[in-house]
Amino acid sequence: MKIILFITVAVSACLAVPAADATDIAEGRYLFRIYCTGCHGTTGGGDSPAAAELKSPPPDLTRLSDNNGGEFPREETIRMISGLDRSPGHGTGEMPMWGFNLRETGSDADQRAAVDRKIRQLARYLESIQNRK
Repeated sequence: MKIILFITVAVSACLAVPAADATDIAEGRYLFRIYCTGCHGTTGGGDSPAAAELKSPPPDLTRLSDNNGGEFPREETIRMISGLDRSPGHGTGEMPMWGFNLRETGSDADQRAAVDRKIRQLARYLESIQNRK
């Protein structure tokens, strides 16, 4: 009986993970379309109409894994999105189009959690589009 219960719990946990991933990816895709396509293009390839006008061309976000030995650089991506690591093309630690939407502006724990969730969802979406071109 304990074995059956264990198997049931294990299977349930495994089934829940893809749904959570799918939700994160869908939310990340939505956020990407709102905040990122202006520079990075609809496919993430850095091929937006505005790309030619930028002082630094946006990177091809579908090749982050290729450029990191085949492994998606999750922590580096999260740090870049959050503004902890700076990209020359973004100037300051804030990505220009995001304004206050993906930035912490106070010490409210709920606000920090919402920002962290959005950043995680964007990173999860970027992971899902690797090598799609």
